[in-house]
Amino acid sequence: MKFIIIKKNGKLVEKEMFDGKKTKKPVSKLSEYLGAEVEFEEGLTFKTFFNLIVKESEFFNTLFKQELMGMKLKEYQTQMRKKQTDTLNVNNEGDEMQTLEITKMFELLHFEKGNTIDLYAVFVGIGKSKEDEEIYMPTSLIPINNIKNYVISLNKSVEIFKESEEQDEVGIRPLLLAASSITLYEALQSIIYEVSYFGTAEDKIKQKKKQEKECNLEERVIELEKYLDSLVESEEYEKASKVKKELDRIKGSKK
Repeated sequence: MKFIIIKKNGKLVEKEMFDGKKTKKPVSKLSEYLGAEVEFEEGLTFKTFFNLIVKESEFFNTLFKQELMGMKLKEYQTQMRKKQTDTLNVNNEGDEMQTLEITKMFELLHFEKGNTIDLYAVFVGIGKSKEDEEIYMPTSLIPINNIKNYVISLNKSVEIFKESEEQDEVGIRPLLLAASSITLYEALQSIIYEVSYFGTAEDKIKQKKKQEKECNLEERVIELEKYLDSLVESEEYEKASKVKKELDRIKGSKK
């Protein structure tokens, strides 16, 4: 079995396990090891890994053309050279990203004709919420210059849940915790998919603001609907009519 090791200084090492023996040798190209299982040396930063991808940008632009959606890898490298901004936090205010991770996700989808199992690699941020709980943070909305100095690691364990698992006092318990593997191709695809999902840094910021606005509108709708119910129940119909008009206006602006 062959492995490709990404050292924290950007060097590449091939490791081969055969008949109980292990050999190592330096190599120069990621593209020659797409099917090999990948390992990251502790301390590897996203910037170091991404620069290795850009070194073979012509090849990877073609391979991941669908994921890049018209963009080129060197355009993201240009963005990465910029200073970090204050648009890092993409979840609720108070969340803090601590590291980056490529992890395997297990998804059980139910259809009328049976169940479908999906197992795939994703590129996410790992952080702490303001309640000090560990959370996943999406990387698709973060400009690439804001994640360049974060350490990136691999999580090869997979939690598998029953489709209708109920939550008890200790939370939802996995049916099975299993070990998996992540190939270099899976790692690269997960990164390029997330980095390019919303386009340029400017596009990401616009999308983030749009989502925040939609979230605020949704919260306002819930609040007004409760208020409307209370007005109708207390037979305050004049006030209820005004609240109903405001609700219709907000709902109309979301279409």
